[in-house]
Amino acid sequence: MVFRRSRPPEYHGPWSAAVELAHRLQTGDCLPSLASQVLLGPGETLHASVGAGCWRRYGVNTMYEQRQVLAFGGLGMLGLTAAASAVGNRRRRAEARAYAVEQWRPLGELWVLATDRRLLLLHQNVWTSVWYSGIRQVLPCPHEWRMELMLEGDHPYGFQGEWVPYLSVVLVYLLWAEIVYLLPPG
Repeated sequence: MVFRRSRPPEYHGPWSAAVELAHRLQTGDCLPSLASQVLLGPGETLHASVGAGCWRRYGVNTMYEQRQVLAFGGLGMLGLTAAASAVGNRRRRAEARAYAVEQWRPLGELWVLATDRRLLLLHQNVWTSVWYSGIRQVLPCPHEWRMELMLEGDHPYGFQGEWVPYLSVVLVYLLWAEIVYLLPPG
């Protein structure tokens, strides 16, 4: 997965908020409850609202155009035309296979809400729910400012951004009541 950021985040601001939250959870405090601008389910509580770059890992069905050439002339011209056509078709087929293979594909910058029941992702002005019951694994990489979610029966998500370590702390705590420890880079 190729994650890029325009500038390296610094270890204060969002990082400090994530470290402080992890420390508060370790000492027995609860997750913060936030006011939601989005209609949530009855009794559902919002705990985090962050922006992050998002990717999904999936393959696509693709087609390529196989070209055939009609040649005029002698056997030499026919052979040369057939060889050139075969080379072009082989290249197009290889490009189509490379594009179709499962890979990380960017969704762009999304707004991510973490409630006590699900993640809500705003993508192309549509909210999508990722229910916690479908999350099988969370791979937080806080010093790389990213996190991956492995889902049951669906394609994985990847998130990156300066608030992703904070989101990692919230999500791991909500799913398994465990704490992501964030130490300064060394």
